[in-house]
Amino acid sequence: RLSEKEAYWFQLILDNGQQAQAMIDALIQLSRIKPDEETAAPFNVAEMVAAATSLLSTQIKESSANIERAGDACEWEGNAAQLRQCVYELVRNALIFQPENNVPQVRIHWKKHNGVLTICVEDNGIGAREDQREKMVYPFQRLNGVTLYPGLGMGLAVCNRIVQNHGGEIHFRDSNLGGLAVTIEFEGIQS
Repeated sequence: RLSEKEAYWFQLILDNGQQAQAMIDALIQLSRIKPDEETAAPFNVAEMVAAATSLLSTQIKESSANIERAGDACEWEGNAAQLRQCVYELVRNALIFQPENNVPQVRIHWKKHNGVLTICVEDNGIGAREDQREKMVYPFQRLNGVTLYPGLGMGLAVCNRIVQNHGGEIHFRDSNLGGLAVTIEFEGIQS
């Protein structure tokens, strides 16, 4: 039988081992996101956004979040599964990074203009200081303590990799809703 002190250290080792395994798994997932021109196909952007948000239906319901989707009826050619994952990560972050007892307000809007597809996810969350925004796209970059918000700091790294795979860019600004607005842009739109 372990003493109280030994049990404490044993549990600490277990917890840190689980955290290390989660980080390794996240890095493996990130490394598997590669440009895949073979699976590029035209897809409806509105349907892709709807599919991404439907994956978060439990979190949306539990948080009583208000999700607004608005955009052009347009198609784009790319890897729909990767872009769905990107939008999923952005909306998931918008739901997670909220002040305590705040009802999340998330606005997802998109447009296609002059061969450029722009998708923006805005929220009323905690936002991010301007000097911190560029480093948020790197793996394991957490701006807030682990105890305040769950996760490993990989969501925006995944988005950034997907956006880069599609020849796009990711930008950050203050949201009109009071939190953060993340915009992804792609050139060379098809159809």
